[in-house]
Amino acid sequence: MPDPSAGPLERLCTELRVLRRSSGDPSLRTIAKATGASHTTIGNLLNGTSCPSWEVVSRIVGHLGGDPVRFKKLWVAVRDLSDPLPEADGTGEEPVPRPLMKLDRSVGPRSEVLWIYDPNLARQVLESFFPASEGTDD
Repeated sequence: MPDPSAGPLERLCTELRVLRRSSGDPSLRTIAKATGASHTTIGNLLNGTSCPSWEVVSRIVGHLGGDPVRFKKLWVAVRDLSDPLPEADGTGEEPVPRPLMKLDRSVGPRSEVLWIYDPNLARQVLESFFPASEGTDD
């Protein structure tokens, strides 16, 4: 059982080592061959040296017969610690939307860029550049 005071990476590694043992303790090369991950990546994960992407971890967990939902929670905790998302500012304001479209026009040595955030305006711009065909003449 993992130590509750351990950090997220240590908990994930411990749980994976327990899962590996309960699966018959396959070698790192056996797991690597079955999952497509390198034996070095798997060893680093089991030893707590590094944590690969969820795609890699999920293939390892799947091969060892573990619960992907449980292990994804552990992986997300590691990810949140190593690459935290920015916190909301608490003002209640809507976050700045991501642009839906980027229009880039080069004019001589200059370049003009227009970012469009509004979906209706983006649709209008697209329709003006790519009008719907009104039918085909046969």
